Amino acid sequence: MVLGVFTDRYSRTQIGEMLQGTLYDLSALNALCKQARWNVVGPAFYSIHLSLEQLGALIEEQCEEVASALNCIGLPAIVQRSNIDLNSEILPIPEGFLMDRQVVDLVRERFQVFHTLSKGRQIQLREHDVLSADMLRRISSRLEKQLRTVAASHLAA
Repeated sequence: MVLGVFTDRYSRTQIGEMLQGTLYDLSALNALCKQARWNVVGPAFYSIHLSLEQLGALIEEQCEEVASALNCIGLPAIVQRSNIDLNSEILPIPEGFLMDRQVVDLVRERFQVFHTLSKGRQIQLREHDVLSADMLRRISSRLEKQLRTVAASHLAA
C-alpha cells in the first residue's frame, strides 16, 4: 500500500496517531469478540458464536491492513495489551457468561463507538492523507456488514 505524500513531519505524525488509535480500537474489538464468543449462552449460542468468530477473523485482517499502513509511513505498529488497554476508547464487556441477546447488544454498542471514532479520524485524515481516510472508511464498512450477520444470528434462533 502506498500512502499519500507528506508535506512535513507534522502530517506523518498526525496520520500515525490516527492510524495507531484505529489499531488500538480494532485490537480491543477483537479481544471483545473473543470474550463474547467464549461466554455467550442462550438459544442463539451457536449461531452467535460462529458469527463472532467470523467477525474476529475480519477484525484481524483489518488490524493487518492498519499495521501495514503504519509501517509504510515509517512508524511501528504498537499492539501490546497494556497499550491497547490504556489507549483504546472501546470499553470491555462484562466478564462471565452473557445471554445471547445481551451479547448482540453489547457488541453493537461497542461497534457504534468504533464507527463514531473512525468517522472522526476519517474527517481529520482527509486533510493530510486521502488514501488513509479511505482505508478507514472501507474498514468501517466491512465491519458493519459483518456486524449485521451477528445481529441476524440472534434472530435466527
